[in-house]
Amino acid sequence: MPLCENCLSIQRDTLGAPGHPALRITDTQRRKLPGSYSETISLFHCAQCGADWRYREAKGGDDQGWALLREGAA
Repeated sequence: MPLCENCLSIQRDTLGAPGHPALRITDTQRRKLPGSYSETISLFHCAQCGADWRYREAKGGDDQGWALLREGAA
């Protein structure tokens, strides 16, 4: 299934960018990387189109904000 309009509007790879109301959190992990920074990774599922998203927030490093993991199943 293609992404819904709300998922299409998510700004990827930008820390602090909002998600949308149909995203449901499925998991959150907080970890301290040895000799490095702390990070929080939250996984979300869209109730409208079935897409799976990851939101990563960290004190350092790249690859923060929203990332599409999988579009909804057909």
